Amino acid sequence: MQHVHLFETTPRDGLQNEKFILSTEQKLQLVRGLTECGFRKIEVGSFVNPKAVPQMAGTGELFGSLPAVPGVNYYGLIPNRKGYELALAAGCRHMGYVLAVTETMNQRNVRMPVAESFAQLEEIREQARRDGVRLRAYLAVVFHCPFEGPTDLARALEWVRKMADLGVEDICLADTDGNAAPERTALLLDAVRPMLDRMGYPGILSLHLHNTYGYADRNARLALERGIRHFDAATAGLGGCPFVPGAKGNIPTEALVQLCHEEGYATGIDQEKLAGLSRWLVALKEQKLAVGNSR
Repeated sequence: MQHVHLFETTPRDGLQNEKFILSTEQKLQLVRGLTECGFRKIEVGSFVNPKAVPQMAGTGELFGSLPAVPGVNYYGLIPNRKGYELALAAGCRHMGYVLAVTETMNQRNVRMPVAESFAQLEEIREQARRDGVRLRAYLAVVFHCPFEGPTDLARALEWVRKMADLGVEDICLADTDGNAAPERTALLLDAVRPMLDRMGYPGILSLHLHNTYGYADRNARLALERGIRHFDAATAGLGGCPFVPGAKGNIPTEALVQLCHEEGYATGIDQEKLAGLSRWLVALKEQKLAVGNSR
């Protein structure tokens, strides 16, 4: 049986756009629950200015308290060189670097031109090799940009090639605004995998789906048909990008696990435990919103 690998983003992407804030202890409880469900890659938080994304405050403290579970890797999202240094100091050894392939989105997201973001990534890539840090790269708005419209296929492929040439271990194609119509998703996937194969790229190709316009399930299905075996998801479908107007949640982890199992793929995830964790998280969300976010 083929295996589909799920990258759980709830503590980071699932929480960053929500109107409630979890305490460090509650985040730790969430992470523990995810490990008990069987997840082996969990994005714990992002090393960004808490004034911009208050939901991510305390990420460094959280990394210092994470349970050591054999086979589990904890990731931190970084936007720049400073984020790398903060993550490294916190003990993070698996990082995701986000770069938007359009100028408008990159300025909104990390306040830099795309060229400057890539220059910082080149420096980080070299430092990460010396530090023994594993690096993944998010290519944001690689399908569609909420400010510039559909992303040109040639531009998207150019950025995938640059990431492969740079040697990042995991290239994640992100449908940041959830507006990747299935035909656009199929077009990019049909072009990118052969290109990476020709390059001899040895790393992982991942897909990060948001569900703003209801495309996530169809995109996941067509990606499975095209051989994609690595997906990001968030429990209860929480999250979205705080810098995208009208952004809604990620593809629900529960739905993606169910889809994979129905199609005959193994995930290693305990669906009963995942359902219980999802109910706990939704109840906690409702409680926090009802009492005004008190901890």
